[in-house]
Amino acid sequence: MPRIRPTHEADGADGAEGPRTGRRKAVRYGVPVAVAGVAAATIGLVPALASSGDPDLPQITAQDLIAKVAASDTQQLSGSVKVSTDLGLPSLPSGMS
Repeated sequence: MPRIRPTHEADGADGAEGPRTGRRKAVRYGVPVAVAGVAAATIGLVPALASSGDPDLPQITAQDLIAKVAASDTQQLSGSVKVSTDLGLPSLPSGMS
């Protein structure tokens, strides 16, 4: 049975790049550059979007604050908080918990 050998064009030895090879090379270099760009933009934008400085709160003494709270007609608020975290991990066997 004769061996099939690749032709000169299919081997890529002539130096010409096909459209798929060029696309692969663009993706190979483009994706890391895009990821680095997004990371740099994120690092640059977070401090810019963050609040700069302390909030502007009115100057009030502790006694004045207590007096305002006592004079307020807001009803009491009560409730409970339930925190649940489901990480998708399997449960432990019954003897290990």
